[in-house]
Amino acid sequence: MALPQIHQDSLKTTFTGTSQSDNGTTVHSFRGIQYATIPARFERSQPIQKFNEAAVDATRYGPRCPQMKIDVRHLLRIPEDVEIPEEEEDEFKCLNLEITCPPLDQTKGPFPVLIWIHGGSQVVTFCSAASGICDPTKLVADSIKYQKPVVFVSINYRLNIFAFGDGKEKNLALKDQRLGIEWVRKNISSFGGDPNNITLAESKVQELGQPSLREATVPVLIQALGECNVNSMFLQEDSELQDWESRPEHVEELMIGDTEYESVIWRNGVETHDASTINAAFEQNSEWGPQLRKMYQVVPTRPTASKLGALDIINDALYAMPVEVISEKLQANQKTVYKYVVDQHNPWQLSSRSHHAVDLLFLFGTMDFSHNPGAEGVGQDMRRRWVSFVNGDAPWSEQKRYAYGPFGVCGEIDEGQFAGRRRTRHIRALREAGKEAFLPIVFALAAGKISLLN
Repeated sequence: MALPQIHQDSLKTTFTGTSQSDNGTTVHSFRGIQYATIPARFERSQPIQKFNEAAVDATRYGPRCPQMKIDVRHLLRIPEDVEIPEEEEDEFKCLNLEITCPPLDQTKGPFPVLIWIHGGSQVVTFCSAASGICDPTKLVADSIKYQKPVVFVSINYRLNIFAFGDGKEKNLALKDQRLGIEWVRKNISSFGGDPNNITLAESKVQELGQPSLREATVPVLIQALGECNVNSMFLQEDSELQDWESRPEHVEELMIGDTEYESVIWRNGVETHDASTINAAFEQNSEWGPQLRKMYQVVPTRPTASKLGALDIINDALYAMPVEVISEKLQANQKTVYKYVVDQHNPWQLSSRSHHAVDLLFLFGTMDFSHNPGAEGVGQDMRRRWVSFVNGDAPWSEQKRYAYGPFGVCGEIDEGQFAGRRRTRHIRALREAGKEAFLPIVFALAAGKISLLN
C-alpha cells in the first residue's frame, strides 16, 4: 500500500506520512513535522516559513525536549509487561508536531481540528503519542465511525530548564505552543482541517559547576533537575500575561472537569508530614485556618485523618475549585460551559480510585481493557462526547454535569448528585476565604512533595 502524501504549497514541500487502522477504519498520520526552529539555548523560537526539501519524511515521531526519565506506568498502574518505547530527545529539534486525520481520498473536509497540549507540569512529556498511551488513532477512527470526522494535532514544546530559561526570555513553553497553534491555523487545511474551527484541549536550579546555564551540557542540566527534585515549574511574570484575569474571553465554548483524586501525585510526599506539621500549616491564617482545619478533619492527635485532609485541601484548592471559578467566569461572559466529573476507577487497580490522569487511558483507548468492560464503556462514551463537542454539538445538557463512572455507568447528574461526589461545602469555603488565605496553607503542605511516581 502506498504511503499517504500531502503537498503543502505555502511550505513548498510534500509530506509523506503513514497509515494506521483501528477495527477496519483507516486514518493517516504525519509525524515529526517541525513547526519552528530554536536559534540558540533559551532563545525565542522562530516559525518555519518553508522547507528546504521538496519532500519531507513524516513517518516517524520527532524528538521531544530533554527531560528526566519518568516511568508513567507507575501513576497509571499500567501492567509492568506493557513496554513504553524510549523517545528520542533533542534540545534544538523538539519543536515538532503530529497530525492524525481522516484519509482525504475517502472523506471530504474541511473537518474540525483538535489541538492537544500534553501535560507534565512543564517539566516532562506526560503520555505522548510516541509513548503509545496517547496515540490518537482510535479517537480519530471513532470520529469517522460516528460520521463526525476530526483532525487531531499534538504539539511538542520546550520543557523544564530549557523552557524556563536564564531570565532573558520567559515562558518559552507558552511561546512555543503559540507558534505551534499558528502553524496549524496557517497549514492545517492541506490536511483536511478547518483553520476556523479549532478546539484546544492543556525553580530553582542549583549551582552547576559550569560557566553558565547557556553553556552547560544537556546531561548536566538534566542531572541537576533530578538532584534538586525539580518536578514542576510555574509561569513566570511576563508583560504579555499581565492582567490576564480581566481580559476578554476568546473562547466560545468550554468543556471542563476533573478526576475524583487529582491530589494522588502528592500522596507519598504528604505521607512524610507528621500530624503536627500538617496542623501547623493551617496556623498561617488566623481567620480561616482554624475553620478550614476542622472542615478537612485535620486533628493533631489523628495523623491518618490529618494526612487525608491535607490531600483533600490540595485537591480542592488546585483542581476542584478552579473548575468552578473558570466555569463561572466564562458563563458570566455569556459563554457556553459543559462541566463533567471523571469518577471511573483505575482499570487495573480499583483501590487507586479515579486518580490524576486516569482519564487519558479512557479517552485514547490504547490499552487492553478486555478484563474491565466498564472501563471500556466509559472510554467509548468519552470519545463520542469529545468528538461531538469538537464538531460543535452539545455533548450533554448545559444545565447538567456529566459523570463518567463509577462502575462503568455514565450520565447526566444534577447539583445534588454532584455534591455527593465532590466536597462542595469545602469548595465554597475556599472561595469565600480567598487565595490569600488558603494558598499559603496549600503551599506549606504541597511544596516539594509532588511526584508522578505515586
